[in-house]
Amino acid sequence: MVMILVDRLEDQTVILEISEDAQPVRHMTVAAAELGISVAEGDILVQTAEGWQVDQTATKHRKQQLFRRFRRMIQNGT
Repeated sequence: MVMILVDRLEDQTVILEISEDAQPVRHMTVAAAELGISVAEGDILVQTAEGWQVDQTATKHRKQQLFRRFRRMIQNGT
């Protein structure tokens, strides 16, 4: 399964992090205007017949996972 994540925003470009199963993570730079949507760092994107869309459910789930991991690290003192 391919996951496309908004890694960061730089001026008018979006740096995407693309990961697929056991493959190494790769990065791709896209002009923000090419996406045709507003994105934020950490958003997970899907490409549909209509164009790019933010997968709200996957983005929310991933952010919750990261928050829980961070909270555990704080509690464990690591």
